[in-house]
Amino acid sequence: MSTLKNKISTWIFDLDNTLYSADSGIFQQVHTLMSKFVSAHLNIDIKKATELQRKYYRQHGTTLRGLMDNHNVD
Repeated sequence: MSTLKNKISTWIFDLDNTLYSADSGIFQQVHTLMSKFVSAHLNIDIKKATELQRKYYRQHGTTLRGLMDNHNVD
């Protein structure tokens, strides 16, 4: 079975609001979805996941790097 990930050849990231207005709410959506991922992946409640997400962002520069370093997320 083919997944969406296998069909996407290019990802575009708008890290400085060049493509989307800051008022669009994109970053809030990313934050919410990231908290849900951390919560589900680590089996912790959403409040703790959000706190951990912020901690990893501050300590590692990105939440993903913190997850990679501390929880073997790839």
